[in-house]
Amino acid sequence: MDGTLSDSSASLEDITIDLPGLPHTFVQAMELSKNADEITIDSVVDIIQNDPIATTRILSIVNSTYYAMRYEVTTIRKAVIVLGPGTVISVLMSMSLIDLRTALDASLPIPFIDLVRHSIATAFLARQISSISILAKMETEEDDIMNSAFTLGLLHDFGKLVLIHNFPEKAVAIYNDIVPFTTKDEELLEREKAAFGFDHAQMGAYMMRQLKMPESLSKLIESHHSTQPPEDMSHPMRIMHGVLKLSNRLASNLGYKYNRDVGSGSLYEDPLVDLLLQEKVFEADDKSALFDEIWNLKAVLKEYVEAVV
Repeated sequence: MDGTLSDSSASLEDITIDLPGLPHTFVQAMELSKNADEITIDSVVDIIQNDPIATTRILSIVNSTYYAMRYEVTTIRKAVIVLGPGTVISVLMSMSLIDLRTALDASLPIPFIDLVRHSIATAFLARQISSISILAKMETEEDDIMNSAFTLGLLHDFGKLVLIHNFPEKAVAIYNDIVPFTTKDEELLEREKAAFGFDHAQMGAYMMRQLKMPESLSKLIESHHSTQPPEDMSHPMRIMHGVLKLSNRLASNLGYKYNRDVGSGSLYEDPLVDLLLQEKVFEADDKSALFDEIWNLKAVLKEYVEAVV
């Protein structure tokens, strides 16, 4: 479909939006992710054990240098125990994003794999950055916070996939145009609204609600390009908003960009970093200390993305 939205103020509920055919593993993983209490070792093993590709990739990740195991992990059950069921669910969702290519028009000259790599990199960084932020010390169980951060990073650009699927010709014109790193987020969103009637953040939030995902996740996706999070968000989710924005920009800065050129050093000068430090989101006293921690993630990020993709 490549419909036209003549009225940019129209409601998403008033038009027909098709969801790309989601891989079965992705659907299973998303269903489990909605309720942390249901993510058990057995439930995760059940999803993986009949999927040889998932099995191979999970074992590759658990035996990577990032986890520095003293022995080789050779069974999925052991891998799930070592990584944690929530982490494995996150990895499964990441891998399933790649399979969405078959649901899109493979002939489209859109760098789909770049979008997937960007999403996976953002997810990994969101988990890691959350772990060095004050989120890790809040009352919510740490695994929940880390896994929520990963899921949020992975799905923050899901709206772009939906827009590509529904409006392929317009998507080619929008997403094949590489813009300078100085281009403001607001400009990019306005370009999408002019072409589609909605931007990818609005579309992503709408689809998350259609899929019955937590409302906090929908709101964060909808506002991930906004300067400030919605006022009705809880304190942890307001912090998560800043973590997601930083992870999104950092993924691009480290080479996992999508239709946007990123200048070297641009993130260090980003006012967002100063704001997060002023709000004591991190224990680091200054940008140099924070970036020492952040840049150390570059090597393991590359290994992780390559293992998943």
